[in-house]
Amino acid sequence: MVLEITESLLANAQYNEEFLVAFGLINKFVKKHYDDEFLLRFEYWLEHYADNWSLVDDLCLKTIYQFLMTRPHLIDQMQHWAHSEVSWCRRASNVVWVKFINRKIGKRIYCLDSHLVFKQCSLLIADEDEFVQKSVGWLLKVTAAHNHDSVVAFLKSHRHLMPRATVRYAIEKMDKDCRADILDYT
Repeated sequence: MVLEITESLLANAQYNEEFLVAFGLINKFVKKHYDDEFLLRFEYWLEHYADNWSLVDDLCLKTIYQFLMTRPHLIDQMQHWAHSEVSWCRRASNVVWVKFINRKIGKRIYCLDSHLVFKQCSLLIADEDEFVQKSVGWLLKVTAAHNHDSVVAFLKSHRHLMPRATVRYAIEKMDKDCRADILDYT
């Protein structure tokens, strides 16, 4: 019943707030009431209903996050979203990982493999959509909190391929000297 209401709201929504209500409605149920295949539904929603960064981020950081907290084996399954023709789905392929770089799930710490992060960022580094670019920078920024040296090395070796805004997002939390070094690196 909740899924049908959510789908109806999404199909008829005209305003951002209506989409957010739909995502909020299903949010309470995704942990326990749907199987792994529900990931396909999220992909569909991203490709057909998301039309701004706010909706993507809300869906990823709240609803999909809740879904994945009980299914950590699916966390790396969004890699193929990076190949979507829809830029919002490509953005989501990065945003969905932001909370899983280093996350306590139950009694264990889940650490997303930094090689997956760098592979994903390399794939989307030249994306023409500015919001996808910003998501690359965001993912690198949160990865740097746990893999600082690897992110710095990645940034230095790929700096020439990245728009300045992407680099700025990625280095935002780094110390002043490190930021200057990366920005000046040629």
